[in-house]
Amino acid sequence: MSLTRIFLLVQAVIFGLFGLYAFFNPNVIMDVLGAPSISRQGIYEIRSVYGGVSMAIGVLSFAGFLKASMVRPALYFILTYTGGYAFARFAAFPLEGMPRVKMIVFIGFEVISAFIAIYLIRRL
Repeated sequence: MSLTRIFLLVQAVIFGLFGLYAFFNPNVIMDVLGAPSISRQGIYEIRSVYGGVSMAIGVLSFAGFLKASMVRPALYFILTYTGGYAFARFAAFPLEGMPRVKMIVFIGFEVISAFIAIYLIRRL
């Protein structure tokens, strides 16, 4: 199995499971993010952004794992999504200060995912 397929399968599992967890446990996600009490509308947002979008990335990543024609779209989406998050989080450092350890784990995952996606895109 190629490095690209392994990467896409790992992304599919991580994003898929995280998305399911976020969809069914939005209050836990908010606790982790440090915002334990939010409105019902906020819960909708957590279910859709952290839940639905993450599940969609998992599905797209799995499609790339299964089908060669979906590899490039999956890699570009992972790069765009995780790279965008990582960029915004780094840009927020001067505004918000250093994040808590739990958030640094997210940043680490996003940075590593984006760089691996760049590497794999360049290899295509």
